[in-house]
Amino acid sequence: MRIFTKLLVLHLTTCVIAIKNNNLKIKRNISDCEFLNKLLQKESLLQEESSNCCSLENVICVDGRITKLNMKNSNITGSIPKEIGNLVNLESLELQNNDISGSIPKEIKNLNNLKTLNLSYNKITGSIPQEIENLTNLESLNLSYNNITGSIPKEIENLANLKTLNLSYNNITGSIPDEIGYLSNLESLDLSNNNLTGPVSPFLNKLAELNYINLENNQLTNSITIDEIKEFRKKSIRNRAIISLSSLFIVLIIFVLIIYCCNKKILKKYKKQQYV
Repeated sequence: MRIFTKLLVLHLTTCVIAIKNNNLKIKRNISDCEFLNKLLQKESLLQEESSNCCSLENVICVDGRITKLNMKNSNITGSIPKEIGNLVNLESLELQNNDISGSIPKEIKNLNNLKTLNLSYNKITGSIPQEIENLTNLESLNLSYNNITGSIPKEIENLANLKTLNLSYNNITGSIPDEIGYLSNLESLDLSNNNLTGPVSPFLNKLAELNYINLENNQLTNSITIDEIKEFRKKSIRNRAIISLSSLFIVLIIFVLIIYCCNKKILKKYKKQQYV
């Protein structure tokens, strides 16, 4: 009887935990769907044929949470809802070629898993939020063809995994921050057709993986091409090689001198012993 009671309690406990987990999954799904409701300006996606927003076209979910959202060319209007901060599992957000206006919400800081962010070809205004520094897994950032103003935030240096950065065709002002030079994985950089001023940061020469750069149609006092960056990298490699060889040569000379001195002392001692 006791064994039966224990098994019954264990079964009931398992059922309760399963129900709680399922309810939590539903709540999280509703939280994610709330963003889509407001983005698409619909009262409730859950009232439609789809039982939840994960069943919608161009929406990919894992365990009830949105991980990929591709709604390019969807005639979306209005601003990006602050509920975007609910999508904590989101890895890819593509909203290009719409009619989205307003600024990028600060709540974007919650998207720690985001790898791709494409908001190009919209009517987004305001500046790039400093909170973008939280997107440490971001690999591709495309905000081109908008009406973004302000300067490029220095916090961009925290995007250590960034490979593609496209901020072209905006109204971005100020200088190119040195911090971009710390994006060691950057392969493509396009800051063309803005209102950037001042000299081109010499730190761009540090971008070892860079194979494309476009800084045209700005108000910069100098320019730089990908060929110049590659040539700088070659010179740096040659200089490091020369320094390494020089250091090795010096160490070798010191080693030879030490051996020579040791041998000289041994020979001197040997001669003294012979005289004795």
